[in-house]
Amino acid sequence: MIASTVAEIIKAIHRHPLFNLTLAVALLVFVNFSLKYFAYAEEVEANKLAVDIKLLSLDDRISSLDKTLKRNHLEQQLRMLESDVMQWERLLSQGAATDQQHEWLIRLRTDLSHTKRQLQRLDGISYE
Repeated sequence: MIASTVAEIIKAIHRHPLFNLTLAVALLVFVNFSLKYFAYAEEVEANKLAVDIKLLSLDDRISSLDKTLKRNHLEQQLRMLESDVMQWERLLSQGAATDQQHEWLIRLRTDLSHTKRQLQRLDGISYE
């Protein structure tokens, strides 16, 4: 009984003069929405790609700046160590030095060698 009532309602809707017009308008609205959605999705994807490219560029620039900063720090440390080694060698060559002073000079030379190796690893510059 309910099924026949539903069937009669559906037939009445199909026979209504505005049914085809309403269906056509609904389909046009759906197609319009779909086209706008896919155009928007394509625009979003293009914008995402542009942002990804900018992020990669920024990452490269940050890496370059980080490398420059490390190089400058190591070069400054190298100059200070070289100066310290020269001063200790001059002091130790002038007179009697204790074992502790010789150990300190050996430690400075080790630090100097280590800093040179770090610079060489950083960008292939040879300081020897």
